Amino acid sequence: MALTLGHRAYHEVRALLMRGAFAPGEAIAVRAVSERLGIGVTPVREALQRLAAERVLESAANRRVRVPKPDRAELTALYETRLILECEAAALAARRISTSELRMAAATFRRVVSAADAGDAPACLAENMTFHFQVYGASQLPPLVRCIEQLWLQQGPLLLAATSAQPLTARSFFGSTRPAHMRLLAALRRHDVKAARRSVQEILYSGLDAVPNTEAMP
Repeated sequence: MALTLGHRAYHEVRALLMRGAFAPGEAIAVRAVSERLGIGVTPVREALQRLAAERVLESAANRRVRVPKPDRAELTALYETRLILECEAAALAARRISTSELRMAAATFRRVVSAADAGDAPACLAENMTFHFQVYGASQLPPLVRCIEQLWLQQGPLLLAATSAQPLTARSFFGSTRPAHMRLLAALRRHDVKAARRSVQEILYSGLDAVPNTEAMP
């Protein structure tokens, strides 16, 4: 069954948020999103209002919406929740991932690195999201993946803030986590549950340390 324009706008705006198309505190212009997605203003406005009703976005003046700026306590809670869900999703993926799923994840990870080295932040963030959800999708637990998606609606803007803080390269994007990403892929190849869980834990702990202070942002 084909999605209506309203449903399409809703899902595509969610995807933009998850892959870091908007920064924390950014006011989202309906017309700009409409032009970007090639969808009419009314469905986009309704999608943004729906996301505000779901508390993914915040209502602002003049019927506009903006991306929330979490404080440190909220960031810590976000990452602690991600640790519980994403580590277990990776552990399940290590048990269940197929050869074709592993091949796709490895190819996506190479594109993450290439985009980072090219300084292409939008492509880097989009491929990074794809990589993680290819791994989590291999858990074969769609309800778990949907819960992680809800967390990434808050995570995506933080990734954009981190990549904007300095020139984007593979080194600046991954920080100390590139070896952990490589260990994650190796653990998946070996179907090593403990190593997969440990690798994601390392990635997330490093990610929290790298998140800029959103309270200091304008």
